[in-house]
Amino acid sequence: MKVVTPIVCMAIGAVFGAVTVLSCSDNSPGKADAATCNCEPPIAGRLVTIDGNPTTLQPGEQSGAGAACPTGAQFLTGACMPVDPQTLKDIQVQQFKWDPTSFGWGCGFKNNSTTTAVQVKATVLCLKPPT
Repeated sequence: MKVVTPIVCMAIGAVFGAVTVLSCSDNSPGKADAATCNCEPPIAGRLVTIDGNPTTLQPGEQSGAGAACPTGAQFLTGACMPVDPQTLKDIQVQQFKWDPTSFGWGCGFKNNSTTTAVQVKATVLCLKPPT
């Protein structure tokens, strides 16, 4: 059973890759490369990461942080993190959620330190529309 799962995943990935490459081919082997056809621009140039404003949490304090995609961009995923990775041990992410009204990401944090203030933030990854 454990061998079947990777094989199925590889097969699905191969089919997805073939469909993606050939999706702009117009049934012509000479135009099978999506970079040479007249379709949407590559996704890599359209990805944008937005960091929300940092929130400072005093020792023992709970608070939230958020970030949103620019107008017209599609939300892909979000993250909740400390501004300084060295303070990761001091924070607890208590909740996180996607907000469909703002195309944003919200995070709820708690500072577990009894002596140190920490800064936290929310980050979103968005796909800009083609230009």
